[in-house]
Amino acid sequence: MASLQLVNTAWCLDRLYESNYHKLLRLIPHLSILERQATAYADDKPPLRINVLDKAPYTLTVTLSYQFDGVPSPTPNGDRPIAVRVYWDARLAEALPPPSMRIPPQQALDDKWQRNYFLDRWLDHCLRANYCFPTAHHETLAM
Repeated sequence: MASLQLVNTAWCLDRLYESNYHKLLRLIPHLSILERQATAYADDKPPLRINVLDKAPYTLTVTLSYQFDGVPSPTPNGDRPIAVRVYWDARLAEALPPPSMRIPPQQALDDKWQRNYFLDRWLDHCLRANYCFPTAHHETLAM
């Protein structure tokens, strides 16, 4: 992906985090009370799975992935399921790097931008495809 040269990268990245937060809540309205996992469905699209990794008073960390034959599959960019941390108090959602990924400091901001821009576009796609997560009373599935 080509590198973007922005005048105020930190400000633009903050706007992207805000956009991701609002789109994630539109896609999963009951996200704040989700306990374990849920699966969304859309016509002629693979199921979209969300798994809760960590839940704290001010943050929530989840993974998003497509699911084929009951097995989580790579995201559209070919990576493993994408991890997202939601910051409730700041109203931000940030796509996180894979835990084993080592990013050189000089590339950290560009990497954050690319990862979060991908999440923003993917959430747009999921919203356009009308993925629908079940209501909060039916979201937990057997693990």
